[in-house]
Amino acid sequence: MRQLRKILLTIMVFVGTAVYADNYSCITVSTTDGDTTYKLSDISRITFDSSSMLLWNGETKVAELALASLDKLFFSETSGIGTVTADETEVQLRDGVLRVSAPAGTRITLFDMGGRIQKTFTASAEETEINLRGLLTRGVYIVKVGNTGKKVMNR
Repeated sequence: MRQLRKILLTIMVFVGTAVYADNYSCITVSTTDGDTTYKLSDISRITFDSSSMLLWNGETKVAELALASLDKLFFSETSGIGTVTADETEVQLRDGVLRVSAPAGTRITLFDMGGRIQKTFTASAEETEINLRGLLTRGVYIVKVGNTGKKVMNR
């Protein structure tokens, strides 16, 4: 019965969003193992069997996802934050002020946890301070500095 509910919920999500999918370039599938984003240009159809959701590109199966592990599906214009690598970039958010240590000219992008861009800046010096007081709600954000992502919390 739970699988039938998940199948129906998944179908409703696709039926409800299929009209709008032309404006998006990616689909993100959240499962118990984490999120995976697929480019819509790589997906020609989505089918279901008794226990799985199947993503196809022509006759080639791109992915097979167990229905029991599906949490959420959504369409987006981009794949979100993208690839990030770990390094020694310092990022702090205190009292509404974002402090970033990065070379001047480095692009800084602030994302909410849904992957939506909140603000974009360019580092003006090795140590850049950006006043965000009153612009952000309480919560967790991702700051992408160049190709590095850091999690910060606005309390």
